[in-house]
Amino acid sequence: MKKLVALFIGVSLLASCIFVNYLLSDDDLVWMSPYECGDTIVFKSEIGIDSMVITGKRISNDYEYIAHSIGPTEHQGSAAFYGKMCHKGDSLKVLFKIQKNDETTLRFLIGFSERTCWKYRLYANSRLASKLVNGIEYNDFACIDSVDMEWPKHPIRSPYNIKNMYWSKSKGLIQYEYLSTDSTQGSIYTYYKKLPYKQKK
Repeated sequence: MKKLVALFIGVSLLASCIFVNYLLSDDDLVWMSPYECGDTIVFKSEIGIDSMVITGKRISNDYEYIAHSIGPTEHQGSAAFYGKMCHKGDSLKVLFKIQKNDETTLRFLIGFSERTCWKYRLYANSRLASKLVNGIEYNDFACIDSVDMEWPKHPIRSPYNIKNMYWSKSKGLIQYEYLSTDSTQGSIYTYYKKLPYKQKK
C-alpha cells in the first residue's frame, strides 16, 4: 500500500513538472455569455441591415492529465463563437475566440469576412474601454482596429473589409465599421436587437 501511495505521489509530481494548465477563469468566461448557438443578432446602419447567426459555440477548458502530457507541455483554455454575417446578400464568416496564454494574459482572435483578422491581448490589470452607443454607455469594450489587423496569406474575394469593431464583454458585438469602398461607403453598423434561438418542442 505504501508503495502505491509513493508511486502516486511521484507520478503527480512528475506531471506537475512537465505539464501546465492555463484555464479560463469564471470572469474570462463572461466573454462567452452573450450568445448561444442559433441566436440571430441584428445590426442597423443608415443604409441597411446586417444579421449575424451564431452557428457554433465551443469551450475547451478542462484539466489535462498525465496521459495527455506527452508532447505539448501546456494546455491553454480556449473558447470561441462561430457565426455567419449576412451583408447585402453575401454570407461572411465571423469568428470570436479567447485563449488563456498564461496566468495573467487573455488572447483574442477575431476574424471577419475571411479577409481580416485581429489579434488582441488583454492583461490582468488592463482597463476595458468605455463608449456611448445609441444612448447606452458600455464600459467593457475590447476595441479592435486596423492597428491590430493581420491579413491572410491568400486573399479571398470579398469587397468587405472592417476598419474597426467594438466587442462588449457582457453583450457581444455592439458596433463595427466597414472600410470605405464603393460597396460599403464606410458604413457603421450598430447593435439593434437579439433574437434568441428557440428549440422546437
